Amino acid sequence: MSNGNVVAMFGSAQGTYSGKGNLLAEAHWEIPAAWKAVVHNERVSEWRVYADNEPVWKVMGVKR
Repeated sequence: MSNGNVVAMFGSAQGTYSGKGNLLAEAHWEIPAAWKAVVHNERVSEWRVYADNEPVWKVMGVKR
């Protein structure tokens, strides 16, 4: 969706963590995400990503 020079996108981000060089099925993650872009003079002047990264950190073994 857009309004003037602001664009918002909604969907999901996904990937597979290969910290040890292997692409294992249990290292795959997918999270809801949203993106916001602000455009000035036909160029992106602001880019923001909104997502809960906690599931990704769990796959990576990050302890918080």
